Amino acid sequence: MYFKALDYINSLPQCSFKRYGITGILKLLELMGHPQCKLKYIHIAGTNGKGSISTFCARALEEAGFKVGLYTSPYIVNFRERIQINGEYIKKQELVDLVLKLKFKVQILNEQGIFLTGFDFITALSFQYFYENGCDFVVLEVGMGGRLDSTNVIPAAQIAIITHIDYDHVLELGGEDGSILNIAKEKAGILKYGGRCVCYEDQKYEVLEFLRSECIRKNVEFIVSYKASNVKCTNKFTFFEYGGVEFKLKLLGSHQVRNAMACVTALLNLGVDINYIKKGLELAFIPARFEVVGMSPVFVLDGAHNENGIDSLIDTLKLYSLAPKIGILSIINTKNFEGMMCKLKNIFDIIILTKMADKRALCVQTLKEAAYRFSIKFVEQDNVQLAINTAKRLATSRGIVVAFGSLYFAAQVRKIILNNK
Repeated sequence: MYFKALDYINSLPQCSFKRYGITGILKLLELMGHPQCKLKYIHIAGTNGKGSISTFCARALEEAGFKVGLYTSPYIVNFRERIQINGEYIKKQELVDLVLKLKFKVQILNEQGIFLTGFDFITALSFQYFYENGCDFVVLEVGMGGRLDSTNVIPAAQIAIITHIDYDHVLELGGEDGSILNIAKEKAGILKYGGRCVCYEDQKYEVLEFLRSECIRKNVEFIVSYKASNVKCTNKFTFFEYGGVEFKLKLLGSHQVRNAMACVTALLNLGVDINYIKKGLELAFIPARFEVVGMSPVFVLDGAHNENGIDSLIDTLKLYSLAPKIGILSIINTKNFEGMMCKLKNIFDIIILTKMADKRALCVQTLKEAAYRFSIKFVEQDNVQLAINTAKRLATSRGIVVAFGSLYFAAQVRKIILNNK
C-alpha cells in the first residue's frame, strides 16, 4: 500500500507552477477544513540554503521543547524525510491513510476541472498531518519561488526567512528579462502584511533594498541576519561565535555559518533561548551538504546545483589538502550548466562527466562540449556506477572525490556508495 500511495502522488501532474498556481491546493484545503490556518510557521524562501536553515530551525525549536513539523524538498534518501515531526519521518501507514483520505477529494476537484500537482498534494497532506499531530511550529521550506508556491497558502508566518537570492529557475521566476529583481519579487511573495522577515545578509545590494522596500510596503518588520565572529572551518566541523556563545556545526563550510546565523536571528526574535539554539545547531545534519560518505579516498556528496552553490562547494573544498581532486558531475537540464561549469577550471584534476538516472538530466555530450569550451580536464562515463569506480581509481587512496551538480544526483550516488559498504 505504501508504494501504491507513492505511485499515486507521482502520477499527479508535475507541470510548471505558473500553469497551476495555488488555486488547486486552496480548493483542496477548503474541502479539508483549512488545516494550514491552524498552525504556526517559520516560512523559508530563497535560492540556496533553504534546506540547511530549515533543519537548523527545526532542531533548535525541538531542543527548546516544542513539537516541530518539518517540511522540505527534495528528499535525498527516503520520500518520508520530507515530512517529519521532531526528527521522525511520517510513518508509512500514516502516509497511506492520508493519501487515501485526500485522493477522493482530488477526484471531486478534477470533476470540476480543477487540477493539482504532486507538490500541491503532498503539501496539503503535510498540513493535515502536522495539524492532526498538534505541532507547535511548522518549519516550511518553499519548493520554488514563493508567490505561487504551494506552501504559500498559509497565514502570516511567525517569521519568514529569505535566504541568498541568485539566478536559478530563471525561466520560471525571472520574467521576460530574467532579472534578479523579478526573481526576488517571486521570493518576496511569501511576505504577508504585519509579519516579520529575516533577510540573509549576503545579498546583492539591489536585492536587499528591494526586500527592504517590500517589507515597508507590507508593514513587515525587516531584520537583516546578524553577523557571526571568529569563524573557523575545519574538515570535520564549522565553528563561530555570536553573543558570547561558541557554536559548532556538523555541516561544513563558511556558507553554513551564514545559514546558521539566519536561524539564530529568527529564533532569537521569536524569544528562543540562545543555548537551545546552540544545542540544536550542533545536532543538525542534512545529507548531501558536503557530506563525507567514504574514506580512502575521501568521498564527498554535495548538492551544489547552481552557480552560487558551486562557489560554496569550491570554498569548502579548500579545507582539504588531499590530492588528486576528482569530480563527478551530472546536472539537471533546467540549470545554467555553463554558468556552473565555467567556475570549475583548475578546481579538479579531472571531472568525470556522467548522466544520472533522471529524464531531466543533461546528456554527457552536452557536458563534454561545455568542458571543451572551458578547458576542463574530463573523462566520460554514461553509467553512474562506472563513474564512481573511475573516480575512485583516479583519486587513489590519497585523494578526494566529490559528486555534485544536483541533489537528485547526490541522492543516487549516496545510495550506491552506502549500499556497497
